[in-house]
Amino acid sequence: MNVLLVQPNVGQARQPTPPLGLCLIASALKANVFTPYVLDLNLAKAPRRELTKAIEDWLPVAIGLSVSDLDNGDFMRPRPYLPQVAALAREIRSLSDSPLVVGGPAVSMGPQKLVRRLEADYAIVGEGEQGLVDLLACLNAGGQPSELTGVCTRQTYSKYRVSPTRVEDLDELPFARVAEWVRVKEYVRRGRPMPVQTKRGCQFECTYCAYPRAEGSDYRFRKPGTVAAEMWETNSRWKVGRFDIVDATLNHPTDHALALCEAIIHSRLKAELHTSSLHPGSASKELLALMKRAGFTSVVCTADSADELVLSQLRKGFGPDHIAQTAAWAHEIKLPVSWLFIFGGPGETEKTVRSTIRFMRSALGPRDRILCRLGLRVYPGTPLAETAVDEGAVAPGADLLDPTFYFSPKTTPGRVLSLLASARLRSRVIYLNALPGRRGSWGVRLKRALRLPGAF
Repeated sequence: MNVLLVQPNVGQARQPTPPLGLCLIASALKANVFTPYVLDLNLAKAPRRELTKAIEDWLPVAIGLSVSDLDNGDFMRPRPYLPQVAALAREIRSLSDSPLVVGGPAVSMGPQKLVRRLEADYAIVGEGEQGLVDLLACLNAGGQPSELTGVCTRQTYSKYRVSPTRVEDLDELPFARVAEWVRVKEYVRRGRPMPVQTKRGCQFECTYCAYPRAEGSDYRFRKPGTVAAEMWETNSRWKVGRFDIVDATLNHPTDHALALCEAIIHSRLKAELHTSSLHPGSASKELLALMKRAGFTSVVCTADSADELVLSQLRKGFGPDHIAQTAAWAHEIKLPVSWLFIFGGPGETEKTVRSTIRFMRSALGPRDRILCRLGLRVYPGTPLAETAVDEGAVAPGADLLDPTFYFSPKTTPGRVLSLLASARLRSRVIYLNALPGRRGSWGVRLKRALRLPGAF
């Protein structure tokens, strides 16, 4: 049975990311007697023509549409993605009568609303490698999809909590083998690293984070040797020389991160590695040294703030001392680290901003990069959503699927920018928000800041 999987291009036309999720699902479908085809519109020169041709040639029994992000996450210049995805869904509807299934991380934020807004037949809540396989098997057998775990229909009662589907043993899944499904050489030409996942879930409780809702709060691990073998295969078969570890947090628990680095070193993989999720509360000198030996050339530490009060309000699970110690180890080892700070969270005041700036001046040096963002995206079901309602920043019952942001009422974006501009920091400062006169999404600016090759 032919199944078409569609990756939209929203918000990343100039810097597309290989669709790891859809490739994982394609490999899982292939292992379960389905015949998948991934239509990657990230690289499409004529999206409508390619969509029409794929449907006419493939005659799919079902069409899956990925919804990874709701918007660009930019407090200063928010840009919603759902209108584009909805237009694509309508186009699919006009070309095919086959069931339309939506899935992806964003769907877990509000499946009942999304299945209606996108006029889909079904939404998969949780992980598609299991959920979509079960749904297609059920449809083929003439069963009742509404009875399946992780499946939401247009008729699902809006107050009914759909339990997400989870893959408990990640090592039972086939490799994503992205190169079998999309044009990897084009991504390599553009300098894009290949995404790799070593575990799912996150045990931290950051107030703004939606990861636990999408992946759960308990870790499910892949064996480090399996991850290293997949990277080695991708490197040797398809000449991919750069990888991005996309876990919610790379180095928690620490023993898994250590074992991963040792497995990569043992495999003799010759590649550049990147991660945007180094947790300072779980860092160690031994781990940072192993990361450098394994091939990490670009690391982002998600500090968020260097003020004790703000870190406590954000529930980060670490304090300024952890960040300072991580910076000292990174300097000693000469591991390149960029430091992400988010201004405007709960409890942020001019005093806490000055506290973070003092930390930047004392603990970070000329070789460090400071990545600054203003404001926090408010996602459904997060503690930040409750805070925003309590403080009157968000109306009760607001549709948080639309771009909704929080900025502390005790300071202003203008004041934060003024303090940063006058700080005379030794480190290079990069603003990830689309400030007036600055072009591109925060993701593009992050890639520029990290000097990732490719067309920016």
